Formats: sequence, C-alpha cells, structure tokens
Amino acid sequence: MTEQVTKNMPILKRVGSFFTPNAHVGAHTLRVYLAVTIISLIALWSIGPGVFPTPIAVWKQLVEMITRDGLIGHLLMSLQLSIEAIVLSSIIALSLAYLSTSAPMRGLIDILSAFRFLSLVGTGIFFMPIVGAGHAMKLSMLVFSMTTFILSTMKAEVQQVSDADLDYVRSLRCSPWRVVIEAQVMGTSGKAFDTIIDTAAMAWMTLTAVEGIVRTEGGIGALLLSENRHYNIAGIIAVQLVFLTAGIVQDSVLRMFKGVLLPHTKA
Repeated sequence: MTEQVTKNMPILKRVGSFFTPNAHVGAHTLRVYLAVTIISLIALWSIGPGVFPTPIAVWKQLVEMITRDGLIGHLLMSLQLSIEAIVLSSIIALSLAYLSTSAPMRGLIDILSAFRFLSLVGTGIFFMPIVGAGHAMKLSMLVFSMTTFILSTMKAEVQQVSDADLDYVRSLRCSPWRVVIEAQVMGTSGKAFDTIIDTAAMAWMTLTAVEGIVRTEGGIGALLLSENRHYNIAGIIAVQLVFLTAGIVQDSVLRMFKGVLLPHTKA
C-alpha cells in the first residue's frame, strides 16, 4: 500500500501543482489542459438536456450557411471592415493621445474620450451627410467607436509617464517634441499595441450593431441578426462560433505583429 502511494505521488503532485496559484506550468501542459477542456465541453454539449442543438446539428447548419448564404463572403467583408477600422482608428487615436501633451488640446481630447459612452444607433445620422451610406458609413461608425476607447486609454498612459523619464530626456538637450517622441511615444509603444489589440477584440461585438444598421454590403453581423430574427438557434450558434474563431485568429495575428515590431516589450 505504501509503495503504491509513493509511486502515485509524482502524478498527484504534478496535478496539485497545476492548481497552485502562480505556479509555473509548461506550455505543453497548458495545451493538453486546453484540449481536455474543449473536448469535455463538447461532450457535455452533446449529452446535454437538449435545450440547444447538438454539435452535429450546428455543423450541418454551418455547412448549409456556407453553401446557401455565402457565409465566407460575409466573413471576408467583415474582416476587411475590421482591418480598415483598426488601422484608421489607431492612427487617429494615437495621434490625438500624443497631442494631449499640449495643454490647449487636452480639453478637446477629454470631450472626445467621453464620446465612448454614446450609442452607435444614434450616431449614424451624423456620419451619413458627410460620408454617405454603405461601406463608408459602416467604417466611419466603427472607427468612431474604436477611436474613443483607444484614445481614452492612451491619453491616461501618456499622462502617466513619470517626470523622471521626461527629465532624463530633457537632460540630453532634446526639444520639447523630441521629449514627447522619446519618452511618451516610444515609452508607451507596448501599451499602445496592447490597447489596440484589446479594442480590436471588443470591436467584434460592435460589428454586429454597425452591420445591422447598414446592411447594404452584408457582413457576418447582418447574417447573425437575420438568424436571430428567425430564431434559428443552430444558425446563431454557428455564426457565433465563426465570430469566436475569427476573433481569436485576429488576436493571434496582432500579437504576432507586436512581437515582430516591438520585440523588447512583454508579450
């Protein structure tokens, strides 16, 4: 009995250490745990009480939506919109955030940051006379939403750069704007990329509202609203899984870009 307990101790110890807070766990172990979790969730879903369609029913619905409803085309349209919005909102928001180092700009930037509380449903009427309808309007609404959130976070990050860091750059006899570039632009580059990644993930939730307001080009958000209107639960789950997969892929690609462009920052 004692020999059996002793023999099992390494396994039990490894299992116990996995649940220990802040314990070091290898990448291989994490991948195994993730795979077991996914398989367990699918198994529970399959043998559940029948409230939701089974994975097989969802898969059949997904195949049908690809062949009948052009799901891939809708997804590509949404991905294009998302990429365009990420690029434009990042340029606009980061430029404004770094301009907040100038006192006359702070009041305007505070007002723009507060616009993140506005609903997209009511903002479309302000963009239509300027950019028209269709793709330009969807892009404008999504860029507006993402810009306000990136701006709010990065404005705070820029203002939190310590006086010691600013004084160090000043001691090198740099001009005021060179101080901004060295200490507040380069110094917050890692946080800026993280903010863009997080906001881009959040934008997938906003995408449904935007594509629901402007349906001329379709998009996966418009397709989801159509399935929801007809209460097609299998179709809703299928589209949501596509949302989830696309979001995870986008997040991974952006983090890969961060590792290439900013290798000195933490992952």
